[in-house]
Amino acid sequence: MVRRGAQRIHEAVQTLGAAQSGSVVLIWALAMLVVIGAAGGAVDYGRAVNTRGLIANELDAAVLVGARYLATSKDVDKAKVLIKDTFAQTAAVKLAGIAEVEDLVPVIDSTNGVITATAQANITTAFVQLLGIKSIPVSVAAEVRFGTKYVELALVLDVTGSMADDPADMKALKTATKSIVDTLVPEGTKHQDSKVKISIVPYSQGVNLGEYATRVSDGNSGPRKCVTERYGAEMYTDAVYDYDGKDSKFFGGEQAYQTQAGPGANPDPWLNPPEACPSTSILPLTAKRVQLLKVIEDLEGHYGTAGQTGIAWGWYTLSPKWASLWPPESDPVAYGEDDTLKIAVIMTDGGFNMKYDAKEETSTVSCFNGGSPGWGWDWDWHKDKGCEKTTTTTTWYQTWYPSPSYDDEPAARGRKLCDEMKKSGVEVYSIFFETINSNFGKKLMNYCASSTDHFFYADSDSELVSAFSVIANKIQSIYLSK
Repeated sequence: MVRRGAQRIHEAVQTLGAAQSGSVVLIWALAMLVVIGAAGGAVDYGRAVNTRGLIANELDAAVLVGARYLATSKDVDKAKVLIKDTFAQTAAVKLAGIAEVEDLVPVIDSTNGVITATAQANITTAFVQLLGIKSIPVSVAAEVRFGTKYVELALVLDVTGSMADDPADMKALKTATKSIVDTLVPEGTKHQDSKVKISIVPYSQGVNLGEYATRVSDGNSGPRKCVTERYGAEMYTDAVYDYDGKDSKFFGGEQAYQTQAGPGANPDPWLNPPEACPSTSILPLTAKRVQLLKVIEDLEGHYGTAGQTGIAWGWYTLSPKWASLWPPESDPVAYGEDDTLKIAVIMTDGGFNMKYDAKEETSTVSCFNGGSPGWGWDWDWHKDKGCEKTTTTTTWYQTWYPSPSYDDEPAARGRKLCDEMKKSGVEVYSIFFETINSNFGKKLMNYCASSTDHFFYADSDSELVSAFSVIANKIQSIYLSK
């Protein structure tokens, strides 16, 4: 339309020239060119400004695509291709017939986490073409910063019975957890190029440790591969499971005698079934997206809440002291590495209501082998006629709190573990998902978080998904700086 208007003015000048004397026409035409140049120039300049803004928007979008990729991957060449292709595709559609854009050449500084890119374009004019100006050149620059650090992330997830009461709640947890994987280990990421590794620690009355359970429980993990807490001096540390060889205080495993706390409690312990652990086993640190998504999809809700056990095992997946248990590709890096963040996300929907304790009991038996050296009836070699043999057994007891509180032992243990984990250098995000009107779950999760900005409260499925998404974006840490 603008070009047609300019063409009509040009034709009018030619028509007038045919009807008037040469000198008058020349003066009038020159005057008209000045008017057209001034008015048309303003129109063309306005179009150039608007088009420059459009180019800037598309350039920002393109470099952000590259930054999102580099926040979780170290493949610089692929990032450059993503930026160039994204910009070329959008520019080709939105700038067709308006501007000719030169090829984009992004510059990536991986050390400082900066992408810079400049777009050059020539915007076709409509009016000032009459003055010999065919196009107006413009230049647009963009700069974006992205996270340069590697990330080790533990997702400590509540899969207790209350999460299964409403199927929508478990579905929301799966959606939320998948979203954090989609952001930090996006589709197409090669695990060897990823800067992010994620562990998944589902917990209920314990943790299903899968193939690793037998070792940490001294062979007592049972068919569900269930492990619980540790007792003794290292209860609140990340000391490895066999820190003192066979004299280590190992973790609870297959079964525990359950007791009840509070007024009117049943004083007689009963044997707790090993099925009380989650059906889905722990996944140590990995960047293998398929494995992560499969574990998430397999999550199911069962039984009570020993949240302190989940916190402990989330910490162990991040602790370099536990490298001997995990496969080599899941080994956590040392604490204090400047280029690596260690982060835990703890999620629960209720109050912690179970704890585990162990009691060691000794027994002594006498034996007699007839007064001469030889094998006694207890199958030990004895040099004298009399002997005594002392054995020590460890019995685990699980205490259930029907009406748990913030000050009860399960929550107190959870707080202590959060304190020690944060002291070791782990950054803690926490989420309380309100499903059962817990009287202290929100307070407990707020306490565990590294700061008030690290705590999220969700009282709906959509808010749970949003909380995980916000945390993922914080970890990704990208922003436009120019």
